[in-house]
Amino acid sequence: VVAKIPKEKAKVRDIVGGLPRVEELLEAREPKNKAIITEIDGIVKIYEDAKEITLINPKEGKTETYKVPDTTFVIVKNGSFVKAGQSLVDDGSIVAEFDGIVRLKSEGSRIVVFNKETGQQKDYKVPKGKFIIVKDNSVVKAGDPLTDGTPNPHDILKVMGIEELAAFLVKEAQIVYRLQGVEINDKHFEVIIRQILRKVKIVDPGDSRFLLNEIVDKLDLEEEINKVISEGGRPPKAEPVLVGITKAALTTRSWISAASFQETTRVLADAAVEGKVDPLKGLKENVIIGGIIPAGTGIKEYSEVEVALKEEEKEKV
Repeated sequence: VVAKIPKEKAKVRDIVGGLPRVEELLEAREPKNKAIITEIDGIVKIYEDAKEITLINPKEGKTETYKVPDTTFVIVKNGSFVKAGQSLVDDGSIVAEFDGIVRLKSEGSRIVVFNKETGQQKDYKVPKGKFIIVKDNSVVKAGDPLTDGTPNPHDILKVMGIEELAAFLVKEAQIVYRLQGVEINDKHFEVIIRQILRKVKIVDPGDSRFLLNEIVDKLDLEEEINKVISEGGRPPKAEPVLVGITKAALTTRSWISAASFQETTRVLADAAVEGKVDPLKGLKENVIIGGIIPAGTGIKEYSEVEVALKEEEKEKV
């Protein structure tokens, strides 16, 4: 007889301790211990981030100090022995004048990711105290972390795009709850994440009414693009941005909904000055004014449908 032992969901820590992490994610805050991620695919090279190289020969009593430009990389290690004529930096601009021991005035490390196919190169400075989790000559892909720490959601959005960021936010939020044995369907997080990812930043206004670097709603952008194209103009270009859940609620298209959340006086004043018109397309604003919510039979398409009873149903009545 095989006895079946019921599985119990493991609880690692109190849910209250994990809630700050969920708040950090949904408010789009930068982590304190931020990980450095690579922006391109390529091969890793690790160098010392030294501003000065001091060459010492104790026997002969010689000492020489070399200034290292920011554009060059130190290829010798601190405490290593070098011979006269040996290059100390990658481009050969600094050469040891005599045999000696190297002493570096280091400010940390520098990680260079080089892509042979495209010729792209990215240089990342790693401060002291930061642990490098990749090895020299290892192969990395865009978005891979190079150091310890928590990935910054804004960096993930910039490097990997909206879909990868949304998956990252859902996974990180679920980790907190699943550690407590709490099962929550992904769709609940996805609804929230959709709201904090609905803003874009204008990088090229084109012939639109938008300004450079202005933050606008995706729906407003789509409407403006269609309008500009229909008039034969040059459409605006934008890139996605991540905003916190509080800011997203205050900058919603509906000023009635925003005013009912926080900073009521400011929201109402802005709406009055700008002459905003509320489209009343959301649930919250319709509940506030006592209107029919745009769901189910409240959808516009159903409002013009005539309801009539069948003959057999009339007889029953």
